[in-house]
Amino acid sequence: MNGRYLWPEFLKTGAMVLMASAMILTAPGAMADTSGFYLGGGVGETQVDIDLDEVDDLDFDEDDFAWKVFAGYRTDLLPFFDLAGEIGYRDFGAPERSEVEYEATGVDAFALAILPVGPFEIFAKLGAVWYEQELRVVGFEAFEDDDTTVAWGVGVGARIFGLGARAEWERFEVDEVEEGELDEIEMVSVSAFWLF
Repeated sequence: MNGRYLWPEFLKTGAMVLMASAMILTAPGAMADTSGFYLGGGVGETQVDIDLDEVDDLDFDEDDFAWKVFAGYRTDLLPFFDLAGEIGYRDFGAPERSEVEYEATGVDAFALAILPVGPFEIFAKLGAVWYEQELRVVGFEAFEDDDTTVAWGVGVGARIFGLGARAEWERFEVDEVEEGELDEIEMVSVSAFWLF
């Protein structure tokens, strides 16, 4: 099934978690200091779109389960925004169909700008990913590559004491494979983290 139909389910699940979190945030002390180190992890789905020009104009548009872990530091020194720096590792999964298989992993670094809105927060992130990718097409030699590229995303979150949850969308500008053009890698995920 195409990932464009599955992605709303991840977002709906994330929204339900955030809404439940918001109901608890009215407890005294729930909105404690937001500065500190944090660790987290998430699961989601990667959507890969490759235009394989040299393989009879074959378009590869598939999705697969993906996961990530991350660590960061957040500060609330600014009056309206919080800032954070974050590093992580992710497995983009291995989207495939009968004649094509794509696989990628990456190490990333992001800067986040976070806007608290009552019990929730909205954030945007910009950074880079150091990735390794492999493309296998029946009848062609396997292509392997590693490089660095720009990554960015947006999301929403909520936090209860030190425990937080967030739902996000990310895009990675990986744009080159041997047999064609990799149009995009996108990831939708739901994560949990602990702020120390």
